[in-house]
Amino acid sequence: MMPHPPPAVSHRRTLRLRLAGTILCGATSLAAPCHAGINTAVLTGYGLSFFDDDFMRFLGTTAHGKEVPIGVTVLAPLTAHISAGVELRVSLLPFRWDYRLSDEPVGEATVSQNVVSALVRYDFGRGPTLPYLRAGLGLYAGAAGLQGDTTLYPDESLSFRRSLGMSAAAGVQGRIGPDKFWFGEAVFHAVRRTLNVEGYKSWRAHNCGAQIGVGRRF
Repeated sequence: MMPHPPPAVSHRRTLRLRLAGTILCGATSLAAPCHAGINTAVLTGYGLSFFDDDFMRFLGTTAHGKEVPIGVTVLAPLTAHISAGVELRVSLLPFRWDYRLSDEPVGEATVSQNVVSALVRYDFGRGPTLPYLRAGLGLYAGAAGLQGDTTLYPDESLSFRRSLGMSAAAGVQGRIGPDKFWFGEAVFHAVRRTLNVEGYKSWRAHNCGAQIGVGRRF
């Protein structure tokens, strides 16, 4: 039967193992935080348009349109505080307005915003509640439509050319359980849109909104 090491030797060995684990964790955190995983989330929210005046005249309105998006976000850690990934976001309910001619409503105008973005996010702190900032560069698509009320103004849909745009967001993420989380954020999209029709110039189609979601770490 092997003799047990003296208590002092056993204690020193335990300290060395703990120190080695701490050094290993610190070294690997240069590439990714210890026990980190890939965060996958679903989102929805509420958006508000800030289109330029020429675009608003084309849409036959002067009011802000409102949108309800849905989307999926996937983020992987790069360092202890920085992660990167992608987001797919589409208009569940597009921006919409009453379409007016000579101040008379003749239908409803809509603008959908569908975007695939590459994201970079910075988390402040490492606690159960994480404030963060993120930025994105995306490919924006969608369409402008008119649902006419009469046969004089039939339904019509015109697609937008794909264009590059940027987004920025500030938010907070909190834990629901050991591997589940919630988040809420304010987001701004800066993009110019051009109809897929010859003769139309590009319009500023900036918009902002609030988004909420839930996710899981894998």
